[in-house]
This record gives sequence, structure tokens and C-alpha cells, in this order.
Amino acid sequence: MSRSNDPSSAPVVIALVAIASVVLFIALTDTPEERGPAEPAESPAAADGPDPFADVELELPRAGRSFPSAPEGVADHPDNLRARELARRGIALVESAFEARDAGDEELFLERATAGRDKLFEAKSMTSEWLLDLQERFPYDPQVRKIERQRTSWDRALKRVRHLR
Repeated sequence: MSRSNDPSSAPVVIALVAIASVVLFIALTDTPEERGPAEPAESPAAADGPDPFADVELELPRAGRSFPSAPEGVADHPDNLRARELARRGIALVESAFEARDAGDEELFLERATAGRDKLFEAKSMTSEWLLDLQERFPYDPQVRKIERQRTSWDRALKRVRHLR
């Protein structure tokens, strides 16, 4: 005997259809006017007392609010200039390492790639604390953003040789 022809399931199905019909009827006939005026919802902060974050400043700039600008020529800091030169040489070594690999010289590749990687690591370590300080003091300054992009280019070169020992 199949389930759909089972006479014992008919009362359950009829009861479910009746309940669904009543709920649907009530939902369709109950209008907002019949419910009465809505009570204003109380915010969670008002229920628990004062806002605990009221004294915290937002990091995002708002209209009429300005952030301090970094001093002109901040990228010409001596450590940054030395790091840029070191990174330039490191990137050149990485590029020449991959040219050596393409030519089939694996030993020269490893030598140049590790030397380039070491120069890039040194350049990043020379400027990491300095850059963190700049980011904290001048979060939206274009000069600081330019320095961040410069270091990102170092990361791209470093990514190619990071796995070497």
C-alpha cells in the first residue's frame, strides 16, 4: 500500500492545511491601523546606560575634520634613501637570477636570488619601525601612501625568492 493512499495520514494533512489557512487569514486581515501606534524601539545603548564608545575617536576622516600632514620630503629620510638603494639592487639581483635560471644556470640563479632576497629583507627591516611610526602619526598622507606602495613593490620581488634557503 502506498503512503498517499494511507487513510491515517489524511487527518494530519487536513489539520495542517487548516492551521496554515487560519494563520494566512489573520496575517492578511491584520492591518497596521488595527494594531495601533507602534512603540519606539529602545536602542541597546539606551537600555544599558551611556554609550561606552562615546569617547573613542573614529579613524575615518569626517567632513570638516583634517588629519596632520607629514612634513614635506619625508620620503627623503636617510634610512629610507639607503633602503631604496638597497632594494633597487636587490630587485636587480632577483631579475638577473631569473634570467640565469632561464639560461639554465641553476647555481648562479641560487646565488643571485639569495643575495637579492637578503638585500630586500635588509631594506624592509631598515624602514619598518620608521614606516609604522609614519602610519600612526599621518594615516592619510599621500607621501606615506607612496612609501607604502614602494615597499609593496619590494614585497612583490621578495615573494618570488622567499622560498629559497
